[in-house]
Amino acid sequence: MARRGGAVRIRPVSAREVDAAIALLCAFFREEGFATRPATVARNLRALVAAPGHFAALARIGRDAAGVVTVSSERSVEYGLVAEIGDLYVVPAHRGRGVARALIREAAAWCRRAGADALLVTVTPEGERRHGLGRFYRRCGFAATGRTVMERRLRRGGPR
Repeated sequence: MARRGGAVRIRPVSAREVDAAIALLCAFFREEGFATRPATVARNLRALVAAPGHFAALARIGRDAAGVVTVSSERSVEYGLVAEIGDLYVVPAHRGRGVARALIREAAAWCRRAGADALLVTVTPEGERRHGLGRFYRRCGFAATGRTVMERRLRRGGPR
């Protein structure tokens, strides 16, 4: 995909690129005000990349790390194999260049290769308010399910 500043290249996060992906995820969490500590982000991304059924990809424009996506999958009786985008972040300087869409396409391609029946994404009220994520994801082919995601923390203190 040719855009201003060069083509967007998407590659799975490898051991060589994991630090760049961690840096982007930490920037994302800071930007959005998440309390997750950088050491936790690093530990969890490394575990995700190493685990079967999970995927992470890094977008580059030239030499710049421009964006990152993470995907986890699970098998359910109702749906079979489903995957969910857990994180999608594009560096502010590279927004509007098709990076997020390219990362979603790569995530969807990985999901199809893995045999997933659906790709999900959760849009929080804050994400909708600040970024209009519902509209963005609808333009990328996602549709609201009407379901509400609820959470029960299993460890005191949550994901720090």
